[in-house]
Amino acid sequence: MVTTKDRLHRLIDELPESELVAAERLLERLRNGARGTVVADGTVDDEPLSMEDLVAVQEGIDAIGRGDFVTLREYEARRKG
Repeated sequence: MVTTKDRLHRLIDELPESELVAAERLLERLRNGARGTVVADGTVDDEPLSMEDLVAVQEGIDAIGRGDFVTLREYEARRKG
């Protein structure tokens, strides 16, 4: 039976060399009890959201509810112009 650790070892083995430092940082932070959102460079953003952040999130949710958004496909088509 394949365990979670087995799958993790396989994933690490398959990572490109360029991603190993970020993976190491992320795993060390998780081992040390870090909680938060993992960002692109493998670090963890554990800073709480400010009221300004929460307002911006709500504005985005409201915009989506109104249908005021573009899909990724539409955005990419506009950029190619």
